[in-house]
Amino acid sequence: MREQPKDEEPARRSGLRMAVFAVAATTLGLMLLEGLASFVWLGVDLAGLWTGGARVIELSEERHCQYDEEIGWVHKPNSMISDLYGPGCSITINQDGVRGLENYADNRPEEVFRTICLGDSFTMGYGVDDRDTFPQMLDDRGGDLLQVVNMGQGGYSVGQCYLWLKRLSFSLQPDAIVCVFIVEDFNRLGVDVAQNGYATPRFTELGGTLRVENIPVPPRLNPGALLLQQGEVSNVLSKHSSLIRTIGRIIPSSSISSEDVLATGVVIIRELTQFCREQGIPITLVLTPTEPELFYAPSIANYQSVSSVLAEFTARYEIPFLDVRPMFKGASPETEHLFLDEAFHHYSPKGNRIVADALIDWLPRVINDFPNAVD
Repeated sequence: MREQPKDEEPARRSGLRMAVFAVAATTLGLMLLEGLASFVWLGVDLAGLWTGGARVIELSEERHCQYDEEIGWVHKPNSMISDLYGPGCSITINQDGVRGLENYADNRPEEVFRTICLGDSFTMGYGVDDRDTFPQMLDDRGGDLLQVVNMGQGGYSVGQCYLWLKRLSFSLQPDAIVCVFIVEDFNRLGVDVAQNGYATPRFTELGGTLRVENIPVPPRLNPGALLLQQGEVSNVLSKHSSLIRTIGRIIPSSSISSEDVLATGVVIIRELTQFCREQGIPITLVLTPTEPELFYAPSIANYQSVSSVLAEFTARYEIPFLDVRPMFKGASPETEHLFLDEAFHHYSPKGNRIVADALIDWLPRVINDFPNAVD
């Protein structure tokens, strides 16, 4: 058997070391390049938050809203913005600070049954003209005997609606209150800052008692702080940083459960009902669906759960309750065009018409002296 020359063994070992070193160097180089690329993309994405990439969601309501230290924000009285939502889709805020083509506090005809529709942007009629909101359509259906005040405000929670009604009800002198909410109006009770950057009051329930805190609410956040609050910056960091992802898994979430905010919302509705009854004003509660709650199973299930809770609560306190979702029966997302083609998918004029028709059919049956529809 031939013996291996003594000088070949060191050469073989040297070659093996060089191969291992080359692999290690290549791997390290790729890791450095990956890290550098991640760092570059991190910088690009963070810069994009302020330049042209992901941005703070700006709502059209910002053009007719102002800071309010008690509620967070309200309409600017006497605002009229032509074509706000596109050609022929204008918005008018009257001197009372609500959406409408006429003033109410200084004009209270005795023969008119005045009804307030209280709610969020779906009630306000985000995206459609003054005359295509369901409160205005309801007003039109009632003829000269019915006057409907549109107290819808974009982004409001159930609690903010309650505070706003307490402020305006004495000057508006309504004959009835129709609370028209979506499920999200309850979820908003779990945050202190809305998507528009305005802070909100904090509503909590303790032993069945409602507590309102964070008043005066802080001023509106600047764009940079709003990006942080909305999680835009943390989303970018978590996308590119393993360290941030790890920390995110270690630190527990501080979000409030949907059960807790719904329980608080129910207490707010109870307080709102008591306030109205002390004034001798009948009150009703209406739940309306958003696009996901009509067509997508998880959202439908959550909507039905909230509807069941509200139905049980309103039955106990003898509050007329209407779930509008069945009125959309047979609708499909492809053909009906019930929602606008915008980020929040508010009701189109056709969607608003369904809600108005449901209300004009139901309200005369549950509120004394409520006018019937005029053909």
